[in-house]
Amino acid sequence: MRSKKQNLDITLNSAFHNLNPKIQLYINDVITILGIYITFENIISIFLFGSQTRRTKAPVADCDLLIIVKDSTPQKRINQSKKYLLALEIKYGFLKGKPNIFNQILFAIQRTTGMFVSHFITEKNDFIQAKFHKIFSVNYVISKILAPIKLVLLNMIDNSMILYGVDLRPRIRDHLCGTSLIVNIFKSLVMNLAISMSSILLLPFKELNPIKYSLESVKWSIKSINYFLFHDSKPLDQVIERFKLLSKSVHQKSNTELFLKQFLYLRHNPIENIGFMLGSPKKILKLHVLALQNSKGS
Repeated sequence: MRSKKQNLDITLNSAFHNLNPKIQLYINDVITILGIYITFENIISIFLFGSQTRRTKAPVADCDLLIIVKDSTPQKRINQSKKYLLALEIKYGFLKGKPNIFNQILFAIQRTTGMFVSHFITEKNDFIQAKFHKIFSVNYVISKILAPIKLVLLNMIDNSMILYGVDLRPRIRDHLCGTSLIVNIFKSLVMNLAISMSSILLLPFKELNPIKYSLESVKWSIKSINYFLFHDSKPLDQVIERFKLLSKSVHQKSNTELFLKQFLYLRHNPIENIGFMLGSPKKILKLHVLALQNSKGS
């Protein structure tokens, strides 16, 4: 695909043509906005990460794009592009656009935490130095206290594809490697318990779709634990097969398998399931304990 703005060409890698057709259309529109407001001469690289790299059909999946720009890019240009990219998320159904008070509150939470956001724009130096709050435009204090920064970033690097430009992933990996992930697994526990319990508080407000927050907390628990133990990022169904082997007893294995199967089903069929949501905090705790029991000084 070629786009032309500001007398410059941008050609996306061949991997682009293997993506879901809807995602291709979304990325085409993103490229158009970037060309108009940021200009292609300021773009260093664009990469796709998350579930769309594996063409998942899960309805809760969005399209995660990271755009890395030159450090000299005017902030005004970045802010202008974000405004139109936000409208694009609403157009493609990645974000609800209803202006009621509940959606406004959820919108603020999502922007603060980076959940269910489909585009991120960061400067090159912030990316290389793994400045989490800058990369994902999230609250600095919350990210420092709660976010399992290394686990999230390493998962992102392993589960991504370059669509355009220079591959800076080896440089951020060099910055992240060499230290223990043990603190991050405790942060993962705290963060995902908080999200899971918050989803329960949202149960009276069905229009807010609380099940998706419960599923997100379980998903990120699974992904963080997998990287903590195995240092790679695999599709969720493969990770779950690994988890079955970690349980020490037949009873524990059976309970874990049942919960994770239920998670996969709800991920593809996100209907309200109060039993699953109420049980998720306890299961998240047990999964993290299981990870620590099976760790070898990660």
